[in-house]
Amino acid sequence: MRFAEMEYKMALVRILREYDLCLPTGSEDAELAVEEQGAISRPIEVMISQTNPYMRRIKCFRLRKRLKLTGPPISFIFGNLHQIVANEECDIKSKIFAEWRKTYGDIYGYYWGPRLVVYVANLDMIKEILIKKSDFFTDRLYFAVDEPEPSCYSLVMLKGQTWKDMRRALTPSFTARKLKQMSIFIDQKIQILVEKCNAKADRDETFDIYADFQALTLDVIGQCAFAMKVNCQTDPKDPFLIDVQKLFQLIDIKNLPIIKCALVFPEIRWLCSKLRLLTALHRIETKLLDHLARVVKFRKQHFEDDENPDMLHLLLEQQSSADCYSKSAYELNIPIMTSPTSESMN
Repeated sequence: MRFAEMEYKMALVRILREYDLCLPTGSEDAELAVEEQGAISRPIEVMISQTNPYMRRIKCFRLRKRLKLTGPPISFIFGNLHQIVANEECDIKSKIFAEWRKTYGDIYGYYWGPRLVVYVANLDMIKEILIKKSDFFTDRLYFAVDEPEPSCYSLVMLKGQTWKDMRRALTPSFTARKLKQMSIFIDQKIQILVEKCNAKADRDETFDIYADFQALTLDVIGQCAFAMKVNCQTDPKDPFLIDVQKLFQLIDIKNLPIIKCALVFPEIRWLCSKLRLLTALHRIETKLLDHLARVVKFRKQHFEDDENPDMLHLLLEQQSSADCYSKSAYELNIPIMTSPTSESMN
């Protein structure tokens, strides 16, 4: 369909460049010719609106009305982004969404820059989207910038059929039986948390347990997913703990002017994607991925002797199995994720 539209537009432009339209006057043919000329000019207007950022932005802001959705007033530059960022939390927990829900109902539309986002809090509608008609909603969340390799091959970045293929390939690794194999590691980490709580209880000390749970989560993720020997609960200066804390601070949109710029002006998304490579966020991501690449390369070389029942082992086991579902989204991406060298790309 898109190729047909492109062919039609290119042919139309070529004809209008090569020939002048000579209209007869004073007859019914003249009126017919004028109508035909109008029919020709309308596609040209559409083409102009598609190439003009100003017109394209207006068209985006009209979409909500065409869909018969209500929503908060919009800024021509920011959409509703400035209202969302003004809150303490910029994610779905932000109070602004609850306020808009009270005003506009369970289904409304708001804008990240010129991009319309439909907020749905109606349970029946959510079931319709996620269960009954899930095949129509296979795409993932829109990202403001393009991720570099190997992050662009991760599950959260893929879209459409590629995402579905990888998701199906990974599903066998997440069965209850296989996940139970890691319970011994999780129990060990939980025991450390219990001992810390007991020590503070013995001192009759009041404390905020959020930081302790955060350290527990990173301990489990570090050992079970990243195959790292970490001590986030006992060592507050553990490098993995510090890097992940910095990472979560930096992914807040308030601390990412490049992301805000890409959301507001998607026309320069390509430039923002390049500039993101210079940020501290990218450096931390690269550090974590480089470590994971070295670990996976080692584990693949010694897979037969590997007895660690962690997530990495399960994924490598699934990759090596004869009944691995997809090669396009799984087999091809794992080597890139794990060995970003010239050898692995050959």
